[in-house]
This record gives sequence, structure tokens and C-alpha cells, in this order.
Amino acid sequence: MPTTTITEIILNKLIKEFNLPIKSCDQCLGEGIVVVFSGHYTEEVCPKCKGSGHIAAAKKAPILEVGTRLYTRDGRFIGNSKIVGIVDKNIVQPNESVQTFYELVTDFGNKATFTAEEINSAFYLERG
Repeated sequence: MPTTTITEIILNKLIKEFNLPIKSCDQCLGEGIVVVFSGHYTEEVCPKCKGSGHIAAAKKAPILEVGTRLYTRDGRFIGNSKIVGIVDKNIVQPNESVQTFYELVTDFGNKATFTAEEINSAFYLERG
């Protein structure tokens, strides 16, 4: 197996086990490596596909809407919360894209504003 890496073997087993459709990685164009310039050119393992050259098709993104309950990943940072408002703001330049912010209220009554990326890193959207 000189052309097959351990990562590819494991990924292929997972794809077969979970019956996931696969697609070529768009960040490294299916090569598994990216060229980086930081003073000189180097090749690094693609962070998106972890060097396999292909990724499982993206699952449908969870819907974030008013009333969605959010279950904390780390209770030391923030408690379980609920989305109580959605605000679109243009925070950079007038002709830049609009950023969506979600207003949350925790189970303790504190208020916070998060982006979708911050919500995904701080909360589970389903009890698990």
C-alpha cells in the first residue's frame, strides 16, 4: 500500500460505515497539501481535509432561530441558553457583507450576543 496513507484507510472505513457521500476538498483541490508562504515556500497538510484530499459532504447546518435552546459545552464559560433575538449588523464597511448576531439569555438570566460560529463552538444544539 505505498500510495495509501493510514488517514485515507481510516477515512474510507468511516465513509463506508456511515454511508457518507464524499467530495474533493476545495481548500487543497484534492491534493491533501497546501503551499504556504511564510518567508519561504513550504507544504503543509491541509487543515480542512487533514491530508486525505477529500471530505465528507457537509451535513445540513442547524437552524438558529428565536426560541432555539442551546446546551453549553463548558459550564464554566456560559450556561445553557436560549436565542431571544437576531440582529443583522454591518460592522466593517458600508459595502461589506452583513454579519448576523444572535441575542441569547442564559438559564441564569444573563444576556449575551454571539455569532453563529461562536454559538457552534460554545454550545451543543441538541442534547447528547
